[in-house]
Amino acid sequence: MGRDGDGSYARFMDGFAGERAPVVMVRRRLRGRVRDRRFSRLPRGLTLHQAVVAMTPRRVLIAEDNGDLRQMLGAMLQRDGYEVIEVEDGDQLIEYLGLALANDGAEPPDVIISDIRMPGFSGLDMLAGLRRAEVETPVILITGFGDDETHTEARRLGAAAVFNKPFELDDLRTAVLNLTKA
Repeated sequence: MGRDGDGSYARFMDGFAGERAPVVMVRRRLRGRVRDRRFSRLPRGLTLHQAVVAMTPRRVLIAEDNGDLRQMLGAMLQRDGYEVIEVEDGDQLIEYLGLALANDGAEPPDVIISDIRMPGFSGLDMLAGLRRAEVETPVILITGFGDDETHTEARRLGAAAVFNKPFELDDLRTAVLNLTKA
């Protein structure tokens, strides 16, 4: 019942005893380990599917060649409750996305944050490849070289947002939140 078919699922357990609320079991595979979470009742007004989606952390893939910035963004988003995958260049980004699209052990991200200029493939190359493959994963691009031509090309390819470095972290957080709403 999970969004990605095998990474997460939920089921009701047949444990209705008296006035006890149904138990929802959420099973997640994180970093190779299976973790179960039990919830004694659904939040008021939500269907089971909505509750599972709300309880399942959203995956954000960060591709940034500046290690300090990548780690800072990753730590910030993890504190906000996201599952974060970090890659350090365009080659690793394309490799990860290829595995995710092929369902070959990599979880597909819900949002991608990518630097535009980095070793290997650029963020624009990745975005163009996703759109050619008709993958609609939202992409946020960040750049230290934000000329008008770069912004125009990013928008033409379907970037959800483009941020010039330095940027306000709260603006990035808001963009990720808006893109991951169920």
